[in-house]
Amino acid sequence: MENRLLEEALKMPPNERVALAEMILASIDYEDEEIREAWIAEVQERMIVVREGMRHALCAMRYALCAQSPASISISRQGNGSRT
Repeated sequence: MENRLLEEALKMPPNERVALAEMILASIDYEDEEIREAWIAEVQERMIVVREGMRHALCAMRYALCAQSPASISISRQGNGSRT
């Protein structure tokens, strides 16, 4: 993806970015409607978080969720991560 395209999109007001994201998602042919709906929900959630200025809170919340289940990720001595 060209950085120019992203830069132009980020200059748009939040409501226009949401509309653009929804149009892009709608253009993708998903084999599973559940996946499509999940992506749309994720975009909407992220836009709400950004609009409310809670980006840092979301990062902290995701970090806390990952920290609660450290057994789900094992790191080998070579530094490669793998899920168990």
